[in-house]
Amino acid sequence: MSRCETTTTVLMPTRPRFNPKGIPTGASRAPAESEPAPAKQAQAATEPLDAAETGHQEQHPHPLELRLLIGLVVLLALHAAYAFSVGFGHNISDRVGFRQAQTALNARSLLEGSPWFAYQLPLFGPPYGLPIEFPLYQWLTALLVAITGMPLIAAGRIVSIAFFLACVVALWKILEFFHTELRGRLVIVALLLVCPIYLFWSRTFMIETCALSVCLWFDVFALRAASSLRRRDLAIATALGVIAAVVKITTFAPFWVVVAGWLAVLFWKRLVGVKISGLLTALLLVVPLLAETAWARFVDSVVARNELAASFLLSSKLHAWVFGKAADRFLPDLWDAVSTRMLPEILGVTALFFCLLVLLPLAQRYSRHAAICLGLFFVDILVFPGLHRFHPYYQTANAVFLIAGAGFVICGLMRGGESHRIGGYVLFVVLIASCLYRYYNSYFPAQKNEFAALALTGQEVQRHTKPDQLIIIKGHDWNSEIPFYSHRRAIMDRSFSKEQIQGRIRAAAPATVGDILYCFGARKEHDGLDWNARIARVRQDYGLDVTGASDDGECEHYFGSTTSADSSGDGLASLPCIGTIDMPKDNESVAGTLQIAGWALSRPPIKVIEMAIDGQKVASAGLGMSRPDLVAPYPLYPGHPFNGYGASADVSRLKRGPHTISSSAILQDGTSHPVGKRTFVIP
Repeated sequence: MSRCETTTTVLMPTRPRFNPKGIPTGASRAPAESEPAPAKQAQAATEPLDAAETGHQEQHPHPLELRLLIGLVVLLALHAAYAFSVGFGHNISDRVGFRQAQTALNARSLLEGSPWFAYQLPLFGPPYGLPIEFPLYQWLTALLVAITGMPLIAAGRIVSIAFFLACVVALWKILEFFHTELRGRLVIVALLLVCPIYLFWSRTFMIETCALSVCLWFDVFALRAASSLRRRDLAIATALGVIAAVVKITTFAPFWVVVAGWLAVLFWKRLVGVKISGLLTALLLVVPLLAETAWARFVDSVVARNELAASFLLSSKLHAWVFGKAADRFLPDLWDAVSTRMLPEILGVTALFFCLLVLLPLAQRYSRHAAICLGLFFVDILVFPGLHRFHPYYQTANAVFLIAGAGFVICGLMRGGESHRIGGYVLFVVLIASCLYRYYNSYFPAQKNEFAALALTGQEVQRHTKPDQLIIIKGHDWNSEIPFYSHRRAIMDRSFSKEQIQGRIRAAAPATVGDILYCFGARKEHDGLDWNARIARVRQDYGLDVTGASDDGECEHYFGSTTSADSSGDGLASLPCIGTIDMPKDNESVAGTLQIAGWALSRPPIKVIEMAIDGQKVASAGLGMSRPDLVAPYPLYPGHPFNGYGASADVSRLKRGPHTISSSAILQDGTSHPVGKRTFVIP
């Protein structure tokens, strides 16, 4: 008996065969020498082929080799800790900020007393209940904030990182279950720790690592339960399966396939009878799907109460988006996304995937394991093609299978002859280097450089609205970032009808609308209109009596009221600081000298206007240019008609391409307020 077989016989539980009725056969006698023991049958399903069967001489690892691998894993773990720390204190707009802000809003609503299950997402007016995911991650984040008092974003990042660490432990246990040698486990964990997708998404305010961790632990206990039939393992596996399915069914799919495949192998090998197989199938496969169905119906019942949300977020309306059509599996765009985005963000470069396919037959003992893992990687993509095609974070669900497949190929090569062994180590080093290169050129800049534009927009909303007021946002789909940063309930206008919007505004009474934002593409609706015409348009569309306006470069703000009646020192109520840059126009080509012109209004008075290009101060100016066009729309502001400003800046040394000019008003009280932003181009 080989060394591998001896280890397997100890680890795998020995069970009698069952006849089709589930009755043990030959339980009272030991198997004959010619009859394979049940443990050996199970070994055939879980163990790779022995060296004698493959015709290759196995090379067992030297103790020094194992110590070096352990040292490498420790170094990569320290590097992962460093990667998680980069940008830890930044806002959550680095990538897919809409998705991070949505999860953060959910967690904040729980902290503010929202129902535990029908939790709130205040994006479409009342009623605000809008549960989409089972809020396990949100519960834990809110609990951490409540216990420690730490900032919400920091708590969310910590919970995500903790779940990633739980993923590492669960993956290790699954590899142990399938009798992967220590060297193979170390190689796979090393690749997981250096994978660009996990280095970035594991520190975001999202449920991805939470869902992945629950799914991996479901597989751990489900595989144990199916092999040992211990009630405790079966109960834990069933509970984890239910949680995994309701937290994120799109992550659960390939892990469900793993358990289904294992149960099929056990039944085919007649290691479990019909009755036991039926029980395992019901508890481990059917019950989680029934739980997900029940959760989806509950979500629909809550979403249906809000007319705006129900128009596109009911499960019946999302079905085509989630599963797509049969033809979507063959779309060139999908496979282009696989080759140009998914594979490089997991392996570093696409070419390494094809290297793995070529080397697969040389993996000897682990070729079957590698082939199964590579196939499982594509299961999720084929079941949910649209989601993987458009959302880069969805690969956190299935990247682990591609990583495991690569690790099995490498480990199989390491067990071969001298040339195979060298090739395995070369492939291992190249994979690590390519992953690091991809991470530092793709994700690291987004972590290091904070994207603050929408956070500043949120601050602008806060300055001009009261906490109990609504904001209406047009041109930003149902993106949660501005509502999150502004701490204001919102109505996201996704081109809803005037009657629908007015209905939500009336439902929010006695709350009033404090700010209406036209963002990004919606700003073009006001092209060619003067301020009076713009204000008339806003009043017509939303019924708001506009008392002020500003443009922060991302959104045009139209205010319905001031925030407070704080004294400005002259016995008069404060008025918000507003303004814009009139020159240059957006995307205007400029050479040599940039002429800057705009206006600004405020009470308290403005001391000076400071202008900056790409964040670097280039000029300052006081108000004094005549702007009689501001008198009629803003009669309450002081300084009319001399509230314009102008300046010039030398741009001859700037690099070719787009640049940003921004202006800030420094008030007499020393506070700084953005009053305009434009993009210009150096040809």
